[in-house]
Amino acid sequence: MATGFRKAAIVALAAGGAAGLVGLAALAQQQAPTTTAGTAADAADETPIDDGVIVPRRSDAGPSGPLGSKEPGGPDWEQVRATIAAMKERDAEFDRQLRAMQLSGQVSEAERERLRPKGLRAAAPEQFQRVAVEQVKRTRVPLLAPLTADTVSSMRIVAGENAYTALGELPNGAAFELIGTRMRVVGGGPDFGKMRAAMRTRAKARIDAIDAPYVLSRHEQGVDLSFSKFNCAYMITIYCPDPSGDARCSEDGFVRSLADNLAILNETEGGTP
Repeated sequence: MATGFRKAAIVALAAGGAAGLVGLAALAQQQAPTTTAGTAADAADETPIDDGVIVPRRSDAGPSGPLGSKEPGGPDWEQVRATIAAMKERDAEFDRQLRAMQLSGQVSEAERERLRPKGLRAAAPEQFQRVAVEQVKRTRVPLLAPLTADTVSSMRIVAGENAYTALGELPNGAAFELIGTRMRVVGGGPDFGKMRAAMRTRAKARIDAIDAPYVLSRHEQGVDLSFSKFNCAYMITIYCPDPSGDARCSEDGFVRSLADNLAILNETEGGTP
């Protein structure tokens, strides 16, 4: 993580249903975020969940009553395989169309990338210069990570069975972090149930590349983008030295671009339950 950043406490709790986008929250120290594409809910007092993923401290605006227990949910590996297979078919069709286009003229690399369909693809951990393969093998969560020119050279992964963190530096002192977990909320009081339902309703904006709704929120250190996929929960955070003056934190485009360029690094994990 870039020097000078005090890491925000983050929780990502996957809902029981495939559409669940619940309990996803991030609090920068001493300041609650404001949201633009939805409202991220605050959670319980800081308590370790699993392998370094922690629940943020309670906000005064948080739900009253018990939040319920937390237990690992089962990732939907069938959906993972179907998503990757569909993307391979789209890529094959794109390659056929590209060959036809090149018969009438050269297509530049920039144009190919602009036309290439967005979607989740499998990537080998070795494509990332600083990713340790043994860390990737530790987690049972579908390990999604942004595959871009910046992240290939800087990203590292710290993983446990039920959660992982992908993090690295960005140019000009910024940094990124992606947390994924298969921890899910079980039970909880009526107020918490209403909050979960409201979160699902608010998350109308979608990440087209992975066909998932998301919640966008800002805080004193940067911006968070939270979403659910494969019955797991994920949060991408961008940290900026000057969040209000750096477009990567003050605008939506950069964090959205990371979400649009996610790859899965452990595609075969679902074959060995």
